[in-house]
Amino acid sequence: TSGSSGVVVASKGCRPVRSLASSHAPCSVCGPRCAAPSMAKAEKDKKRKADEAERSAKKAKKEKTPKKDKKDKASKRNSKGGDSEPAAEDDEQPAKAPVLCAIAKPVAPKKLTKKLFTLVGKAAKTKQLKRGVKEVVKAIRKNNKGLCVLAGNISPIDVISHLPVLCEDNDIPYAFVTSKEELGSAGGTKRPTSCALLLPKPPGGEPSDKYAEAFKQTLEEMQELAK
Repeated sequence: TSGSSGVVVASKGCRPVRSLASSHAPCSVCGPRCAAPSMAKAEKDKKRKADEAERSAKKAKKEKTPKKDKKDKASKRNSKGGDSEPAAEDDEQPAKAPVLCAIAKPVAPKKLTKKLFTLVGKAAKTKQLKRGVKEVVKAIRKNNKGLCVLAGNISPIDVISHLPVLCEDNDIPYAFVTSKEELGSAGGTKRPTSCALLLPKPPGGEPSDKYAEAFKQTLEEMQELAK
């Protein structure tokens, strides 16, 4: 019903009463409890708006802060340590020496190693190359002469430990190189090669002049190395 004050009074229930003065005025039956749902909703809306404002503020702050580049971090570390030149020197560290087996003597120097690999490639094309322990041993026992190249990074060393003695008994110069992978690659195969025997001429024929000259020069260098 409507009173003289213009307030609508609820006769039953606990629903909030609208008045001309306030939109959330309590009713005359249950008092302030009727305004509780409206107040809770208002608080939730206020809290939600505050959370949204906080999230947007964090997002804006994150976008304003640029990500540090890795180079900037590295330069900062170098600046803390002093001059940046020592760091550059550390990056250019010398390569580690290859680990060779105990019997790897004599080891061919770099120039001779390059000549041997070139000669191995030529011998492979003209079928003047024996690869692997079985082929090398078989060729030496058949009194074939030549140059023997052994890989110094073979493990276990028992695989080739008998070859230096066999070469010495048959007057065949030999030398060790540092890599079995490079020796295999020089011979035209992807597999590592433990040893190779370079023959002075192909079976049933004569070698080319270039190969014969390179073979002679390499033979002299290997003989000097063995002294």
